[in-house]
Amino acid sequence: SPGQQCYEKGVRHAESSAWRLGQAIAAYHRELGDSLDRPEARNRRDNLRGKATFQFWTQVENHVHLLLAAVVGPDRPSDPASWNQTDWGKAVRKSVREAYELACPRQTARQMQAFVKGLSALASNH
Repeated sequence: SPGQQCYEKGVRHAESSAWRLGQAIAAYHRELGDSLDRPEARNRRDNLRGKATFQFWTQVENHVHLLLAAVVGPDRPSDPASWNQTDWGKAVRKSVREAYELACPRQTARQMQAFVKGLSALASNH
């Protein structure tokens, strides 16, 4: 049904944001010279991304009512870009940003520079 397809697209929007979160965390660490892509960093990478992803999905689940409102509303989002303008898309964006901030400290100048680098990865395709 059209409603179910719209719901699935909204979930895919959140999944895409979760993927970008992982990419942003990796970019942050690469900028610090701590590449999480190395095989020996796998456990640490999985732990860091896991915490951030858990934070993200926990927050997103608290806003699922916004997804349902978009699905039953008269102006269903029709393309991936239109999801960003919905209340669901705004809640997803806020949740991904907060999860990123939790995972990537920015107390030093180097961390701040890495944080900005990761933000650009987070914002890509957004």
